[in-house]
Amino acid sequence: MGFERRNLGDKQMSTNTAVLVAHKIIDSGKRFEDLDFVNEIEIVLEDENGKTYSQILPYSYLVENDRPILPDGLIEHLQKEENE
Repeated sequence: MGFERRNLGDKQMSTNTAVLVAHKIIDSGKRFEDLDFVNEIEIVLEDENGKTYSQILPYSYLVENDRPILPDGLIEHLQKEENE
């Protein structure tokens, strides 16, 4: 139909990450190739008894200041979910 095609790479992103990346590209003019990503991150959590465990997030996340950008409240949600 003549529309320009675009995509956000070949790795699956969380919905929040995909929206954030699209926002950065559209609003700030950044190129996808200039953004940094990390794939499959491990979050280390602690249960209410002080026992540590980890959860692997199998998506691609945008990295800024050497840290992956995670949705607000995600870690708290994962910890709460484990303790229920």
